[in-house]
Amino acid sequence: MLRIAICDDEIAFTLQIQSKISSWNHLNTQLMIETFNNGDSLIHAHNKAPFDIIFLDIIMPIFNGIEVAREIRKTDTAVKIIFLTSKSCCETFIQIIYIKYLHLAHIKY
Repeated sequence: MLRIAICDDEIAFTLQIQSKISSWNHLNTQLMIETFNNGDSLIHAHNKAPFDIIFLDIIMPIFNGIEVAREIRKTDTAVKIIFLTSKSCCETFIQIIYIKYLHLAHIKY
């Protein structure tokens, strides 16, 4: 099972990313996706049950994505953290994950 977290203060963007990731059914592995609207709740959840991949918005209130990533890295250097900044970047980041982190040569949409 691949545990994936999405953290963004914009609910619509979070749902868009979740929908894209959910369509990765050709990976032949079960996906467990959790969404968070703030970094604090993500940190607490990750400390209880670590994620394999975290999609993390950079600009959020209270804790920004960089601060959240630093906190997570204190206890976990293995998790893949992918920073997101805007809707227009969504497809590019998903492609990077396919190629670089999941080692897939072909992207299917």
